[in-house]
Amino acid sequence: MEVSLILLPLIFYSIQGIYLKFISRFKLEKVWVSFFYVIAVFILSLFFGLRVPSFNTFLLALANGMIYGILVFVTLVALSLVDASFLYPIRRLHNPLAAFLIAIVLGEPLTLSKIASIVFATMAILLFQKIEVPKKGFKLAILSLLLLIINAFIVKLGAIEDKICFMQFSYLIASTLLLPVSLRRKLSKKEVLYGCLAGIINFVAFLTLLNALERLPGSLVFPLVGTNVILISFFSFLIFKEKLSRKWFEAFIFFLFSFLFLFA
Repeated sequence: MEVSLILLPLIFYSIQGIYLKFISRFKLEKVWVSFFYVIAVFILSLFFGLRVPSFNTFLLALANGMIYGILVFVTLVALSLVDASFLYPIRRLHNPLAAFLIAIVLGEPLTLSKIASIVFATMAILLFQKIEVPKKGFKLAILSLLLLIINAFIVKLGAIEDKICFMQFSYLIASTLLLPVSLRRKLSKKEVLYGCLAGIINFVAFLTLLNALERLPGSLVFPLVGTNVILISFFSFLIFKEKLSRKWFEAFIFFLFSFLFLFA
């Protein structure tokens, strides 16, 4: 049961990563793509019926939606100052760091095997990425990382409260924040299509993540789901014919160890 709960979001977030990598080859207005991305998730979540949030769920959804909207803006500005090869590896560190925050604040038990699993997952992410500190935009990159850590913590709390209601209002609030900025940009059919397709994939990925967080400790789920970067690279090798470096194989070994220690 634990294996499937973690593997599902890992697989779907890997599919999402491949898809986003694919559409990055096109010249698109990222804000519009993000807007239709969140709108698609919100609409799909309505198939479960519109929920009335409790006070706690509303506050968590409000915080999550606002952070997501801010993250879009911070990411766009950061990418204009630093290279993506620095920004995205730094951002992926939020998974293991959020795991420790969740374990400490929520009092989730950290056994030796669980700590080993988190450490190996972190090493897999670090080994796979080449991180060079830039001269400009470093503070924005760190701000992006901190926002993602806080966001992960909020998502864990939202999964415990009411995951469907939390999802609905999080994406509704995020779309409300993104719309005024999106209207200033030119819109084409491609942004609508690619954004909605991204939203469909994210809906499944986020739902499986919330399901895992509802039943399992966040300190386990986040670092292991964060290793999707390794699977994304492997699928890129199969689909886009990108080369697999020696670091990928080293990271893959740590990836395997992280799962072995998870169920030790």
